Amino acid sequence: MIKNFTLLTLSLLFFQIANAQNNTPDTGARYVTINGRSIRVYATMGPEFRNGGNLGFKNFLAQNVIIPDSAKLKKVVGKVVANFMIEKDGSLSEIKILESPDTSLSNAVIDAIKTSPPWRPGMQNGRQVRAQYNVALKFDLSK
Repeated sequence: MIKNFTLLTLSLLFFQIANAQNNTPDTGARYVTINGRSIRVYATMGPEFRNGGNLGFKNFLAQNVIIPDSAKLKKVVGKVVANFMIEKDGSLSEIKILESPDTSLSNAVIDAIKTSPPWRPGMQNGRQVRAQYNVALKFDLSK
């Protein structure tokens, strides 16, 4: 009698575990084996500029950055590195300059980024997520 009760209890327990596993939502997590270790990974897709990806965005900036006369007069040479967030709806926010040889050039890059059309937002586990993005632009106004 005790054996039958134990067997019934174990069967119910396994049934509950199986149902719990089948009812859990797919989080996009997958397991891969690297060097004999199983590692859980999540499917992610970074944000993308709708008109040509990274190269399209650099072309967009090249066409929309208005180089200030003061930077031309100073013959500024250097790199402007900008950082911003791409929101879940594809809009851009929190635009910052991380590196720049000239303040007027920094402001010109910020102004151009503000005119960007919406992006395709980043995706993680099948959901749209905020993502951070960096872009670097080289300037040589010495010529």
